[in-house]
Amino acid sequence: MGGFIEAVKAVLMFRPKSETGFDASRFSWTYAAIGIAFVALLQAASLTVAFIGEPGVTAGVIADLSLVAALALAVPFVLVTATAVLTRRQDRLPAALLFVAVYLALMQIALYLLSFFLPASGSTITVVMALTCYLSAKNVLGLPTGKALLVGAAVAIASFSTGFLLLALPTGQAMLAAG
Repeated sequence: MGGFIEAVKAVLMFRPKSETGFDASRFSWTYAAIGIAFVALLQAASLTVAFIGEPGVTAGVIADLSLVAALALAVPFVLVTATAVLTRRQDRLPAALLFVAVYLALMQIALYLLSFFLPASGSTITVVMALTCYLSAKNVLGLPTGKALLVGAAVAIASFSTGFLLLALPTGQAMLAAG
């Protein structure tokens, strides 16, 4: 577990302008898997906390919203993985996935804390996810700025589009019928 903590510290302390660059060889698939699992658990916990004590929220509503949230959370990981494979940078993929996981976890914690003072915004989450994937593609995978921007834009579009899936689910259909 000490190695995982050191890997997270390396992600958090990395500076894009550093002389040494990002040493992706220090990161294993185990660290990436732990990071992704941690973000998924945070997502599940935030959904659970959001619905505790809410009157009229059925299991179907929770299931539909959980499915959409899980798919939206998977988008950055899938697109960063696809980018690494297409650019033949699979050796850097565990580091890139851990980078995305660490910053998405920090985003979830920060947004949860801010939700006590400000209303949550889906567009804020989408922008942070896109920025995180841009930075991962540029700094960890080593892509040029233009290609990294395409990764960030693809994440933003795919994450935004995932929200429309809710309209096809029973909860979304009920919302449309009521509105």
